[in-house]
Amino acid sequence: MRLVIQCTRDLSLTADGEDRGSFEKGLLVLVGIKNTDTSEICMKMAQKLSRLRIICDKNDKMNLSVTNTDIPHQLAVVSNFTLYANCNKSRRPDFQQSASFTEAKKLYDTFLGYLTLSLKDTVEAEGGRIPETITGVFGADMNISFTATGPITVILDSDQADF
Repeated sequence: MRLVIQCTRDLSLTADGEDRGSFEKGLLVLVGIKNTDTSEICMKMAQKLSRLRIICDKNDKMNLSVTNTDIPHQLAVVSNFTLYANCNKSRRPDFQQSASFTEAKKLYDTFLGYLTLSLKDTVEAEGGRIPETITGVFGADMNISFTATGPITVILDSDQADF
């Protein structure tokens, strides 16, 4: 599983032309599902994301998680199979490492469920508040409009993570 996480402001999300939500400050999380991913990987990546301290505090140090900020932050979580595009051998990407549509949808939904639980657990353990989360629609044509802040972009890859 690969997560591309960007600190954003003024984010809005549509799926197949339908408004899915917007927020002023938060994190955009693009989720790529690999053909070898499992439910256990979904759980571990959700836990890692919910505790990840990449939001700047008042001293401009990346020290806050999405649950523990003075100014409320939100989450936008969007599936993105192109995160596993391989362009090494030709000019056209292949997606052989991406999970099949059916398996990816199942694991994306599993990830969202674990993320909800992980955010609750993080708030119970560390205080703060559970952020509002908007999601894309799996397999839909989505448009995301936002301003990157920082810019801060972090990539979490389950193949490289030390859980």
